[in-house]
Amino acid sequence: MAAIAEDAATMVSKFRDLMPVCPAGAGCYYTRRPMTSHRDNAGYKWARELEAAAIVANDGDRLWFAKQVLDGIPKPASNFEIDCLCLLRDGRGAGTRLVRLRNRSGETSRGLGLAGSLILDCHAFTNTQRFSQWCLEQGNFAWRGGLPEFQQLRMAVTSTMAWRIMDVQA
Repeated sequence: MAAIAEDAATMVSKFRDLMPVCPAGAGCYYTRRPMTSHRDNAGYKWARELEAAAIVANDGDRLWFAKQVLDGIPKPASNFEIDCLCLLRDGRGAGTRLVRLRNRSGETSRGLGLAGSLILDCHAFTNTQRFSQWCLEQGNFAWRGGLPEFQQLRMAVTSTMAWRIMDVQA
């Protein structure tokens, strides 16, 4: 039982690690690997028991926590968030993204665009290595996620940009 309490404390600690360093800071992108009965036997069993007890007691807070534990310990993939401003589409129909970065320490990107906005071109947004380099070129913005995290980020960014399109003439 002590090991399970230790696992719960680790979970709380990992979630705290995702929080901003300063109040003006952003969160970060992270991934989670769901617990399984095979890989995480004791912790999985404990979380399922907690979930069942919370349902019986109609305790929403405990139920939420049990579900968070079952979803797995968060692993940060970045130290920043991306504010998706708009997609700029040129006369050929090619698009570049206008974004702003904000890291956990409260620093924001200082691009040449409005309010420090940056151009995230399709070349920089094609793979993790290019994206990681692009992030570092913008300041204290680090990407350490792998391909699955990058693909999730790209889907989130493109979904957020939907209907935020500006046609620009060269």
